[in-house]
Amino acid sequence: MESHKRTLAILHIIYGGLTLSVAIIANTIFRSVLPFIAAEMNSEEVMFFSTFGHVIQSVVIFLLLLIPLPSVIGGIALLNGKKWGLTLILISGSLSLLSFPIGMALGAYTIWVFVKSGQEKALNDQNQG
Repeated sequence: MESHKRTLAILHIIYGGLTLSVAIIANTIFRSVLPFIAAEMNSEEVMFFSTFGHVIQSVVIFLLLLIPLPSVIGGIALLNGKKWGLTLILISGSLSLLSFPIGMALGAYTIWVFVKSGQEKALNDQNQG
């Protein structure tokens, strides 16, 4: 089971890193295109767009960071033997189920490893007791 946990941790670090890089690239593209869009608008549209555009951008960036940061942190913690890393990865893996197809596969594998780990722990506790 330890090999599955190690594999899961590495997969979460890779998935989180790739998702973070996509968020950075999307933010860079948005900030590059924004001045060209604003140049084609009148003053009222620019005011509306600048106000709500930054709010929308902040929300999108926050949502893009919601999954990968816990994934990377949990993966590093799990590789270092921290028990709370598996719980953090479970939360991140459950959120990644919304991302089809790679996130869904990673989320399903995460849940499988978590369930198997719990069954293994229950068997060990039962045999000791």
